[in-house]
Amino acid sequence: MERRIDLNLLQTTLLLCRLKSLKLVALKLGMTESAISKHISKLQNQLGKTLFERTPTGLEPTAYTKAILPNIEQSLRQINQTLLQEKFQPNEYRDKLSIALPITLLELYSCDIFQLLRKDFPNAEISIVTWEMNTIEAIESGDITFGIHYSNKDVKSSIYQKPLIKDEILLVIGEQHSATTWEEVKDWPFIRFLSSGWNHHKFHYFEFLKQLNIEPSYYSEIDSVSLAWQLLQKDRCAFFTPGLSSRPHCKVIKLPDELQFPLTLSSSMRLTNRTNPLQIHLHNLFYKALQNRDS
Repeated sequence: MERRIDLNLLQTTLLLCRLKSLKLVALKLGMTESAISKHISKLQNQLGKTLFERTPTGLEPTAYTKAILPNIEQSLRQINQTLLQEKFQPNEYRDKLSIALPITLLELYSCDIFQLLRKDFPNAEISIVTWEMNTIEAIESGDITFGIHYSNKDVKSSIYQKPLIKDEILLVIGEQHSATTWEEVKDWPFIRFLSSGWNHHKFHYFEFLKQLNIEPSYYSEIDSVSLAWQLLQKDRCAFFTPGLSSRPHCKVIKLPDELQFPLTLSSSMRLTNRTNPLQIHLHNLFYKALQNRDS
């Protein structure tokens, strides 16, 4: 007949074999002596055997207990080893590692990101790609290992987003212009930048401005970061951009408090992978790099 044995009872029995005292076992486990006694009685009833005898020197295991003790210890050790997740070793990872980034970050940081990954994953096949319209599906299928983009409440529930760093919308113009305030720039034509995974369905910040009865005129709608920055240098136009994507040769115009628009750059992965050691390591790697980027 199959016996159902509570593993906790076996752990208690092992401790009692070593300590030979209900009081000491109770202290060790944070339980009462009565509870420990009930544990032992319950296991004895399940096994149909006496496990301990009370002697002047304490509780002593019976011959039966001594006989099964080595096997119990070995079995519990194997169970614990199975349940303990092995520490992830990135230098031993030899599969493909595909990272998706928005074009705004890819053009600025792809070299640094490649070097960061190569240092941590020397044996991996590293691929850094632009976040595109089908990237969410690629993450779902496993073709993309890990994504980085701004948090989007419209993303599928099968995708897990975990915050990496806070960011904000900045207003930038070409450094050749003399304007320094929002009031001077608000009537300029604005570049609308298309970014897959963030505003390819709607322009979040322009929608926000519309709620405040602010509707900027449009200079152009483009999906090339390089072209946007070139246009700023050559014409009288303005551009709203995440702070992490700003360029040193452009002038940042301070936005009024009521126009502040906080962003959160997040990692994206399959929901089922959020506890996977690989995705956890990648998130921590990028989190640390982003937090220390100015140091």
